[in-house]
Amino acid sequence: MERFERHFDELKWLYIELYENDSMFAELCDNLYRFYEERRDGLKALDREREKDPSWYKSNELLGMMLYIDNFAGNMKGVEEKLDYIEDVQPFYMRMIENEWKRGGIGICGNEILFASPEDGQILFLNRDTLERREYSVPAMKGRGIQGISQCVDEEELWLLPMKGLTITRWNPVTGEVREYSSVPEHFKVVQYPFEYESEEHPFGGMIFCKEDGRMLTIIQPNWGNMFLELDTETGETKEWELPMGSANRGKNEYFRTGSMGGFVLTMEQMGKPDCRIWYAPERKLYNINAFTKEYKEVEIEFDYNDLLEHEPGFYEESEWMQYCLNENVFNSLKNLLDNEITGNPFDRERQLRAFAKVNVNTEGTCGQNVYAFAKGKIL
Repeated sequence: MERFERHFDELKWLYIELYENDSMFAELCDNLYRFYEERRDGLKALDREREKDPSWYKSNELLGMMLYIDNFAGNMKGVEEKLDYIEDVQPFYMRMIENEWKRGGIGICGNEILFASPEDGQILFLNRDTLERREYSVPAMKGRGIQGISQCVDEEELWLLPMKGLTITRWNPVTGEVREYSSVPEHFKVVQYPFEYESEEHPFGGMIFCKEDGRMLTIIQPNWGNMFLELDTETGETKEWELPMGSANRGKNEYFRTGSMGGFVLTMEQMGKPDCRIWYAPERKLYNINAFTKEYKEVEIEFDYNDLLEHEPGFYEESEWMQYCLNENVFNSLKNLLDNEITGNPFDRERQLRAFAKVNVNTEGTCGQNVYAFAKGKIL
């Protein structure tokens, strides 16, 4: 608290100058205190050492960077061109594969955070306290990539979920031993979202392992797959694990659609236990569920209306795909748009033109013709 009090005035001045929001600053202070109380002793000791050297962050032992890609260089290709003076930087967790940026898997193993490559079998182990790193390569995952990493409580094996294909790999990082599981029911399908064609990519989203009274239950949750699976780890056979609340892998109507069925939401205390929570995406509902008995009960979710209202963005630059837009919701309906009663940022013509210029082929009125010629050249 003494250190916080010493820097409080400076912190508040910097924050309010930027955001002009006292309530959010108070929330920031509360979170800073809570995070510090939950911080491990090893990291607190590191904090005290760094306090003795106020310039510690200027050393070259660790480098971090955050930038808004669109403002800095337009796109990731532009970032590579602007930062060409940085050498020996190897893509790992994020990689450009077939002209598309893809993200690998993340997991936790003991006191280490794991980052996996979406392209091959490389896995980076990063110690959370010391930041020491070690790298492994799992040859069995070459050509598949790793989308997810799961671990059963009290076991040292890691379960590697493929970015591409249906083979799940059980890998022991100590012995190097590998076992593969590739059995799925005949009616298991992987459908690319939102274009609805069958695909080999993103079949699985994660795994949970439940133990109770000598029984073991292993469940594989889908990503683009159309069902949850129960895996017999001894025989390698799988069968559908039916959700008691429904089995749709898309929304009920065209107004709200989802790319997956959802998945389990586990705290560290729930790892390995049958009583957990599951998010059922098609209905946008959260449930408490027992994985063995499938008894479930909806968890009521409440939001503070004024808090949602305060943080409604209105018109803004959302993403690479939605350069400038207004998302339709309870605060901004189609009627609100037509009546010019927008909550949040109002429409800004100049921002719209700048966003349009980023994605427009040209301003000569021949965009459709050029796109058609490009697509025709790729297909024929």
